[in-house]
Formats: sequence, C-alpha cells, structure tokens
Amino acid sequence: DDFALIYKICGCFGLDQKDDPMMISETDFFVVSKHLERLFPGYLLRQFRDRRFLFLGYDLEQWHDRLIAYSILEKASEAQRKKRHFAVGKNLTLYQQAFWKENFVDIYDVELQEFIGKMNQNQD
Repeated sequence: DDFALIYKICGCFGLDQKDDPMMISETDFFVVSKHLERLFPGYLLRQFRDRRFLFLGYDLEQWHDRLIAYSILEKASEAQRKKRHFAVGKNLTLYQQAFWKENFVDIYDVELQEFIGKMNQNQD
C-alpha cells in the first residue's frame, strides 16, 4: 500500500500546547495494561502486521510509554518484528537505546521538534 497509517494513542498533536491536550491518568494506563489483548482494534492489528513503525515522542523512562511501545511491537507479525523500525529522540539514555535495539528499532538522534520542522520543510 502507498499510504501511511498513523495511530495516536494519547496526548496532543500540537507542540505549541495551544491545542487542548487530552489528559490520561495513571489509572487509565492501569486499565490499559489490564486489557492489553484488546488494546488495538482488529483492523489496526492487521495493518500492524505489514508495516514498519515510527515512534515519535516516546519517553522510555516512563513505564507507560514502554508499555505502549512494547505492545505495538509485540503485535507485529514475527517476520515484521525483525524488520527495522524507527524512533526519534536526542540524547537517549543507555537504557532507552538498549530497549529500542532489542526491539529492532533504529534511532534518529534528533530532537522531536527539529525532526518535525524538517518534515514540514520537505512538504513545501
């Protein structure tokens, strides 16, 4: 397929915080972790099997971001898990680097805002 699938789980799209961000509580994440098998609709699971992932804005020092990233990668087919995926992040800790490496995710060593700025420039 010649299109990208974007799945936004929580937070807001705008970096300027003018948007009204959606707040997710710790209790919400506990409920999510309790029902991981039902976290993603069937349609998305089928799409996940054939695609590579680009992780934007994941702070792996936060357990809930690790939970979501791991769940997404786990749902990929076994063959797809071995393909390279990508994450954007600058000055990642050794732990964060190890997590991504273990899950076949290459890191773009750039700040998220800079990455988005370059993407916007490429649209012009």
